Amino acid sequence: MKPRPSGKAGFCTPSRTRVAIVAIAAIVLLTVVTRPSPSVASVSAVAGGASKHRRQLEREEQQQLEGKLRAEEEAEGEGGSVEQAEDDDDDGHGSTDDTDMGQHAAAQVEAQDAAERGWGEEQAAEAGGGGGGGTGGGTNLRKQWGEGPSEYAAALAGCTDLACLTMAAQKPRYPGQFLFPSFFVVGWQKSATTSLFFHLRGHPQVAAAHTKEPEFFSEQCGYRPTHCPQDAQEEYIHRVLRLPDVLESQLTSLSAEASTHYGRNGALLASGIHKVFPWLRIIASVREPINRAISMLAHNLDLSSKGCLTRREVYTCLKKELPGLNYSEPWEAWLQAWPRTQLYLVQYENMTSEESGVQVLQDIKRFLHIDPNLPATVEDDGSAGLPTLSQHNTRAQHLQRKGELKEGEEPEGWPIKRRQYEELLDIVRPDAERLAKLVRQHGFADSKEWLENWEMQWQATLDTCDKRGNCMIFP
Repeated sequence: MKPRPSGKAGFCTPSRTRVAIVAIAAIVLLTVVTRPSPSVASVSAVAGGASKHRRQLEREEQQQLEGKLRAEEEAEGEGGSVEQAEDDDDDGHGSTDDTDMGQHAAAQVEAQDAAERGWGEEQAAEAGGGGGGGTGGGTNLRKQWGEGPSEYAAALAGCTDLACLTMAAQKPRYPGQFLFPSFFVVGWQKSATTSLFFHLRGHPQVAAAHTKEPEFFSEQCGYRPTHCPQDAQEEYIHRVLRLPDVLESQLTSLSAEASTHYGRNGALLASGIHKVFPWLRIIASVREPINRAISMLAHNLDLSSKGCLTRREVYTCLKKELPGLNYSEPWEAWLQAWPRTQLYLVQYENMTSEESGVQVLQDIKRFLHIDPNLPATVEDDGSAGLPTLSQHNTRAQHLQRKGELKEGEEPEGWPIKRRQYEELLDIVRPDAERLAKLVRQHGFADSKEWLENWEMQWQATLDTCDKRGNCMIFP
């Protein structure tokens, strides 16, 4: 007997029979594995269909989630810091959502214009003309209304925050119903904004704030309109903007407020306020800058016996104040953030003029789509006269209340040297010319006539100078 060949334990040379058996088994196994059975094919088809259906559901869920996130971002007014939002607006590369909101806002304003024009025409027809009427008109338009409140009014009734107002504005309104709020007077200080505000508040179609200068978006919101304190929003909506009163008028009254810090802080506020109220109309009044500055200084002196004029001469005070009181930069920010059709820029000198004041006030009310001939004045014979601007918050009034000026007297001015006044002109003229250029470019007025109004004020001061160069400056 031959010994077994040496090798690793447990291993031996396979016989031919064993090799054949292994080969046959491998062939059979390969055949079974590679041949697709009907059951495997059907399972694959079902699995493929389920996978396709699942992907479709996932896409739909993703779309719903994105829509929800967009709605939340719009409601919260977020999507980055205020500074980043302003950068997006400036470079023209905002998100698709911002573009959609902007297009929707434009559609809102267009629809509002049509509805409000129709309302004014209807009221005018019922009143026998006059370009509009009070809140009691518009009967035929009201016949087009449903039995209950409009979807917009119903949505507004439940609003306690700014996001709700923004979202509610997308709801349908009845013809003649105004969006809430309707307009802001944003500045500038000592430019007859108080007189204008009280004039408009006396209009039967206006439900303006009970007090001027609430400064909600500046002081309470810290100049971040999309990040206002939640607890302050409800009070602002109900007490300042007077939502209950506007709803009681069935949205036929305009809600408004006037805060002069808004205008001069256009770089901080214009874009943010537009995100919150993209339909709003903005009114701004500007005044010859030197007269405006001295009026502000005199205001502090007369009301509280404090300020620069208590310690220094008028030239020193004005030289310090004027560089920071420019108009063109903040107004350019409003122009960049808002459609031109929603902005109204008026010159103080025209609004307070006996020759043009009435026309300016009528134009402002046409801009707001309310009756331009209200509120009417009463003439000596008892007939209704054209609306005029009553004087409010003037220096003479303040001094009369203090007993320092008799009725009918004019306040005294301040002495200034001609060379000093000419130096002040060198400070304000470049900004005045730049603003006049913006006025022309955006169709507010003729730039030459605009600048001439202020040049007349400058010349009036120079005309007070004597041969020694001693002049008088008046607010």
